[in-house]
Amino acid sequence: ESAASAGVPDQLARRPTQQPYVNLTALKMRKKRKTVEDEDAMPEYKPVRSCGVTMVTTMEDIMRMRESLRVASAVSLDAEWRPSTRQGRSNPVSLLQLGVIGDDDAAMDVYLIDLLELCFYNHDGSFDRTLSAEQRLLSDVLESMFASDTPKLGFGLRYDIKRLRESYPWLPCFGGHAPIASHIDVGMLGRLAGKVKVHKNLSLGRLTAAVLNARLSKDEQMSDWGHRPLDERQILYASHDVACLVDIYDAIMSTSAPDLLSARGSMDFVSLNLTELGSGRGAMGAGHGWYSGQHRYSGPDDGAGPRDTSASELDQLRCRPKKLPIKNATCDPDLARSYLGEYVAAPGKEGAVRAMLSPEEAAQHSHAKRGGAILEMANAFLFFVNIPSRKYPNEFTDDGKMSWFSSRGQTLDHPVIKRILGGEKTLTLWCRRDKERYVYFGELAVDAVVEQEDGSLKVWYKLIDWDNISSSGGTAAHVLAGNVQ
Repeated sequence: ESAASAGVPDQLARRPTQQPYVNLTALKMRKKRKTVEDEDAMPEYKPVRSCGVTMVTTMEDIMRMRESLRVASAVSLDAEWRPSTRQGRSNPVSLLQLGVIGDDDAAMDVYLIDLLELCFYNHDGSFDRTLSAEQRLLSDVLESMFASDTPKLGFGLRYDIKRLRESYPWLPCFGGHAPIASHIDVGMLGRLAGKVKVHKNLSLGRLTAAVLNARLSKDEQMSDWGHRPLDERQILYASHDVACLVDIYDAIMSTSAPDLLSARGSMDFVSLNLTELGSGRGAMGAGHGWYSGQHRYSGPDDGAGPRDTSASELDQLRCRPKKLPIKNATCDPDLARSYLGEYVAAPGKEGAVRAMLSPEEAAQHSHAKRGGAILEMANAFLFFVNIPSRKYPNEFTDDGKMSWFSSRGQTLDHPVIKRILGGEKTLTLWCRRDKERYVYFGELAVDAVVEQEDGSLKVWYKLIDWDNISSSGGTAAHVLAGNVQ
């Protein structure tokens, strides 16, 4: 029977059949619920090793922990704090957990360091002006542990360190730029090994489910970690958090290629480029810290410890000082000389900026914004070049010159171009290859300026430190490989 005889207009009969409506949001929610149901059906996580738990609250406990760390073959770290119920306020870190694998690989010593008891304030509510003997010993033990070659396993350790620095900036182990050696983030290790998908919403519970096929209970995550004494469920939760880090690491390494961490850049990837405590500091910096309830520490890290605060001072301290724009910061190019031809300590443009700032300047100014090939500061310009560049065909010559292209609209009359060519500010060059950390290539001098048809500029710069860069080889040679004409 034809469409016409059936009473259907021809234009409707010829219309293609429409696909049924699909609610993508509902599909995503069903998939998420299925994932949660699958995880709930898994057996509860139990540590592979037997765990002996010690609550660290006295000098004797710290000394016992120090002896255990001296023979450690691996250390896992985590931190807990009381959740904040008020916007803009944060509570100090209450507990620092260390899971220590010693000579007996079948056992783990778990140390729950009670930071509120050891480092916070006296029982009468007053602050100590000087470091106690327990605080000094604890700081020495942690600083030695951070700097040792013993593998240190964490999950999002950068944020934990940020919170520790904000909570206890007067402790030398948290307040300075102490090195962190051999740090491995098990979440990034799982991504590198292909155990989990590369997405930002990865939790330790999901990682445990994916790697160990077990359900890690997070029931106590939002409990009151500031209450003392801790109950048995909190102690079990805290010990399981550090135990599972080692079990996940063992499971991944035992089922992955032996050279998983030997490829270039692998260690940088799994360590999140976390090579020193200073690279993990948050936007508040070491000079500000936390405030909660009646007490808040503020002021420079002068080693004198926290100070007494009156009611009027507390009102002032609740208003965090506003940081100055990074363009107002005065940098010291001599500080960056130690990175000449080498990777900076922290990733991104922020790593280059911090390499040129003193700790005092870094604490007073905000972070560098992402994007842009140049960054202007009070007395210097920082030129950032990606090799190979997808946007600008930068050229390097074997006699130490580099071509640089201005953006559209940046003509000879542009204020920024005038300041660059005026010679009043130091010009510095930072290059990186394939999204690695930046390498400092020294200072620049304008050699020639060529005006393009659209008014933009092609500027040739002379690399003042080219002789040192070209003869050093190593990292600088890797960055420039195949790009020197």
